[in-house]
Amino acid sequence: IGIIKSAISPIYLPICIIEKDNVKHLLKSSILKNNVIRYCHSNITCNGEICPLRQAICENNISSSIDCSDLNNVYLINGIPGLKDWQFKNNFKSMYMKDEEIKNGILGDSNVEVVSKTTTSFFILGNVTGIMAGSNRSGDLKDPSQSIPRGTILAVITTSVIYILLAFLLACSIQGILLRDRDGLSINQQLVEAVIAWPSSYVIIIGALCACFGAGLQCLIGAPRLLQSVAKDDIMPILKPFQSTFRNEPFKALLFTLTLSEISVLVANLDVVTTIVSEFFLMCYLSVNLVCILQTLLHEPSWRPRFRFYHWVLSFVGVVVCISIMLISSWYLALITLTIGIIVYLYIWYAGANKEWGEGLKGLPMSIAHVALSRLNDRPMHTKNFRPQILAFIKCKYNENQHRWMIEHEKVLDLLSQLKAGKGLVIVATVIQGKYDENRDIAEQLRQYLKEQMITHKILNGFIDVLVTNNIYDGINSLMQTSGVGGFRPNTVQSCLASISYTYIFICNINASIDWPTSWEKYQFDGQIDDTIVSYLDSIRLAENKNFAILLLKNIDSYPSLLDIQSGYIDIWWIIHDGGLLFLLAFLLQQHHVWNKCILRLFTICLPNQEQHIRQHELEQYVYNLRIQAEVYAITVPDQEISAFTKYRTMTTVNSKSSNPFDRTEKQVNFGRENHLHPTNNDHIYYTFTPSAIGQITKGKRLEYTLVEDLQVRNKMHSAARLNQTILERSRNAQLVLINLPKVPRTNVNADYAYIEFVDQLCAGIYRCILVKGGGREVITIFS
Repeated sequence: IGIIKSAISPIYLPICIIEKDNVKHLLKSSILKNNVIRYCHSNITCNGEICPLRQAICENNISSSIDCSDLNNVYLINGIPGLKDWQFKNNFKSMYMKDEEIKNGILGDSNVEVVSKTTTSFFILGNVTGIMAGSNRSGDLKDPSQSIPRGTILAVITTSVIYILLAFLLACSIQGILLRDRDGLSINQQLVEAVIAWPSSYVIIIGALCACFGAGLQCLIGAPRLLQSVAKDDIMPILKPFQSTFRNEPFKALLFTLTLSEISVLVANLDVVTTIVSEFFLMCYLSVNLVCILQTLLHEPSWRPRFRFYHWVLSFVGVVVCISIMLISSWYLALITLTIGIIVYLYIWYAGANKEWGEGLKGLPMSIAHVALSRLNDRPMHTKNFRPQILAFIKCKYNENQHRWMIEHEKVLDLLSQLKAGKGLVIVATVIQGKYDENRDIAEQLRQYLKEQMITHKILNGFIDVLVTNNIYDGINSLMQTSGVGGFRPNTVQSCLASISYTYIFICNINASIDWPTSWEKYQFDGQIDDTIVSYLDSIRLAENKNFAILLLKNIDSYPSLLDIQSGYIDIWWIIHDGGLLFLLAFLLQQHHVWNKCILRLFTICLPNQEQHIRQHELEQYVYNLRIQAEVYAITVPDQEISAFTKYRTMTTVNSKSSNPFDRTEKQVNFGRENHLHPTNNDHIYYTFTPSAIGQITKGKRLEYTLVEDLQVRNKMHSAARLNQTILERSRNAQLVLINLPKVPRTNVNADYAYIEFVDQLCAGIYRCILVKGGGREVITIFS
């Protein structure tokens, strides 16, 4: 109203101008003792004294841009000429200036004249601070999904029109040089809007004070409750102290709000405060727009905007505008604000919110994972890209006294962490026997316990699977066949020498014991053979059929924890070449800090008809090409001591379907037993096992000879014992020994028991031992 009135009756607001070289210098009213009309002239004396303007310019020489001769061009003009069309034309031109300038490229002197100040963002603050008001009050709306978009858009349009119209009317009514006087230094620090207001300047002053007090009280009441609500949601654990109340008031949150307010007051610079506040407001709007973009592009089913004209491009424009304004206002404050926002997000992500409210960025990694998995085909991975993908079966038991779950062999997780160094695919699985509807809660509790244990043992990138089934071994076999997705599947199974291990799959002590038989007597009751051994080896056969690598661990409880640094040797007994998995495993272990002080030693087996020094030289060259530091030794042993390995090697090479050395008929077993009991020449025995106590098997699965009676036969397993003695002579003090695992025989009770006895004898006396069988393909190459 005051601006329209000025078109008819202009308000007189004088300002003092000194013109020099066609450049107008707007003088501060303080130089003129805040009396512009009286002292804005070139006179020398005023009432018998030197005039203030001449005193400052000529006598005190406080100005570097204006000298005494320029006072001849001093004059008064009306700062508010009224609503004139010519006034708008004069102000329509671009007059952007840098700091301390009075015109583009011309510096002024801030001691006597008004100069340009650094651009701030407080001009946009009033237009955007209430944009989230509808969302914050959604609980009071009858139809929020319809009211919020309409109300927000209409509010933004209304305020934008008002601010734009206000800027247009001011440009049509006020001198441009006065408009650029941001602090009112030329008019005794008066508000131009207050001077032009009708009917009184107090309309603007009182209105501004009421708005400030109202907004301040609103923030003082609302902000502490908002902070308390966020704290109660347990989104950020660090805010837990603000959950408490005193007489139903959020006292601690109120104190925190007051502290922030007092800090803002002590800054004593409105430009700095408004810039900081604007940066955080813009950060909030940027986040909202970014979430809308992600929800749309990721096609989230829960994202169903009712507003018919919405398009993600609008949100993208909002993101760009927010970032642009933040950088224009203050680029370093913008970077600090963005950094704080990222830190808060990462803190919530890592600390973990107890209440899940949804996450806009959650769909992004899911989409990336979907694309990545789609590009991974089911074909075997190239040797250069091969890495162990581990499925680990863990046996857990419930401690009734402590009322918590416990892992029977925790060192399995330590070894898993050491082998993977916290990277790669790891699936920790356990099998519970029973019905799912009866064990659902137990399965969920066990899942949470295993998740905590994985974090404790520094297995950060792992997954957990708990399967409830009526039969333990059926559950094991099902997990081996179905774990993973697409090309992202396990390729290794690991087990204790009483559990099962497959191509980087740890199957160690599942919820029904599948431990490697260490006592033959426990598997025979009243002469009746237990089927545990057959079921155990059936799981290994399944792993072989799936082309999994197999790792059998001996004496797992003696393996080092993550804090036990080892020094000494890691010995590799490379009896057959099955893809180089032995060497790769030893190298991966050596990369972990527990094993990196150990020295690798590679022992290769030579037959009597091979040149030992030539074989050693070739292997040294091979190790050198692999770029792995290791000591190489060639050991000559008789052919019969490794006949099981060499037979398997021949079968693997020619893809033969001939029988495994352990796959013997009943007649062959009896014949072998007689030859072992009454040997004619020990140097001409060509089998690597002695089927002790495996006599004629009846239909009732009863042994003709008891295992106890034939213990002396078991101790005379000459082939395994000789090879074991060779290993002990050189690796008795090694921290870890890796040996090739012979191929598991086909389903045959005789062969199964003979195979287990052979492996047991092969590892006798070795402190820590891993039996390794490759997956039938190369996993290490000199070109990788």
